[in-house]
Amino acid sequence: MFDGWFSALGIHNRMPPLKGYSSWYNHYTNINTQRILEDLNGARKLFSEGDLFQIDDGWESAVGDWKTVNERKFPDGLRPVTERIHRAGFMAGLWLAPFSCEKKSKLFKNHPGMLLKYQDKPWKNGPNWSGHYSLDIDRPEVIDYLAGVFRRIFEEWKFDLVKLDFLYAAAPLAGGDHGNAADIPFSESRASRMIRAMKLLREVCGDHLILESMNEPRLVNTGFEWSWDGNNEACREAMERIKDNPKGRMAAM
Repeated sequence: MFDGWFSALGIHNRMPPLKGYSSWYNHYTNINTQRILEDLNGARKLFSEGDLFQIDDGWESAVGDWKTVNERKFPDGLRPVTERIHRAGFMAGLWLAPFSCEKKSKLFKNHPGMLLKYQDKPWKNGPNWSGHYSLDIDRPEVIDYLAGVFRRIFEEWKFDLVKLDFLYAAAPLAGGDHGNAADIPFSESRASRMIRAMKLLREVCGDHLILESMNEPRLVNTGFEWSWDGNNEACREAMERIKDNPKGRMAAM
């Protein structure tokens, strides 16, 4: 179905399907250097050169603090791990949720101006982690921060690919919707805001590969992503959320 849909839209596949390993399905967030390297040894017996070996959630000091590694889990950082992944012949991938931060993060505590506000309070997307909140992509400091995050991931830590999750956090509200009656009509639809967020990701990631998880509005992002780790059911769920909120507000999960 998707092949026919993309063909009708004039969108061409940028790369063959990826296969490989993700730490999420074995360990969830319970990862560390030793566990990752043990799985890397196992992956060498199962996968081929050029396949993906991807580190999922659990490596970061806190969700939102993407420039710092959890030193208890990865005391030597991530660069030695990516070097081992490359020596094994695999592409190295890393998970993050670029438009989200959790309440216990330094970003949330020290940079309140970077948070998306609704009725003068940070917009909470859901209970994940210590509660996760949206960054405001209209703030220049958010753009600068994300550009620095991806420079570190690609240039310093030498990852080849990022798996990006919870992307709906970029557009839970229509542009200009601050929770007041005077905000209507809004300056930008949620769909337009989501497309703008996807363009931003392509700018800051350059030619590096992006693997998206299912937590995004599927249809509005068509043509902006390299690959997708979702499914048809997730697509329908995301679009139902948009359809059920005609004013552009998505209920907190």
